[in-house]
Amino acid sequence: QVFVTSMSLLQRLDVARGPTPQVKLVLASGSPRRRDILSMLDVPFEVVVSGFAEDLPKHEYKASEYVAANARVKCEAVARMLQPQAVETGRAILVIG
Repeated sequence: QVFVTSMSLLQRLDVARGPTPQVKLVLASGSPRRRDILSMLDVPFEVVVSGFAEDLPKHEYKASEYVAANARVKCEAVARMLQPQAVETGRAILVIG
């Protein structure tokens, strides 16, 4: 299975730590800052960029909602790309935006 979450939930993420992590962690962002933040949590992860242009209509969102909506769309796109891998390996994948 592929799951989508936000960076804020990662503080409680123990399933991605250890010698045999139960979950593969994927950052759905090419942002160097998000990569740095995730690195500080000392959990192994990989970066998969969705290619989404982040061009949602800004006038339809409050600023914080716009950021969250872009992150959600990127995560969902990456989750779709990784679904075959999750099925093949049988390992859960957690995608973070």
